[in-house]
Amino acid sequence: GRGRSRPEARTSACDCSSNHSFVLERPRRGALCYQQRDGEYSRLKSVLQDAFAFDDLAEAEPLFKQWYFWATHSRIARMIKAAKTIRAHWAGVLRWFTSRISNGAVEAINGLIQSAKRKARGFRSSAYLMTMIYLVAGKLDFKLAALAHVTHTK
Repeated sequence: GRGRSRPEARTSACDCSSNHSFVLERPRRGALCYQQRDGEYSRLKSVLQDAFAFDDLAEAEPLFKQWYFWATHSRIARMIKAAKTIRAHWAGVLRWFTSRISNGAVEAINGLIQSAKRKARGFRSSAYLMTMIYLVAGKLDFKLAALAHVTHTK
């Protein structure tokens, strides 16, 4: 068939068998070898996790800056997107090193409130919605109190 006689036409987008970091033979629209892309993704993820392991902001901030540069210059779309998101919330990300407070609890309560809104659909007023939010997210204890002492047995 046509093109099969040329050996270079049968090669893949890159040669991952060598020890070189990137050996591109015929890149297709900037495509990298999947093994190289997965390896770079793993390294980027690991460095970001290491940056959060620091106790001091002065030690962590330079690593974040280096990671941001590396991630935005990688060819991995989801890492570029993650780096841009971190950059958009830069002050909040770095504030974590001083406060050590996560917004996980707030997000959990927000999920409960959104669930209550779905359950309260069709209620006549916002007061009913607020009641539903308190019931779902308030962690109220509806157990009956134990009777302390019974004074009358008859």
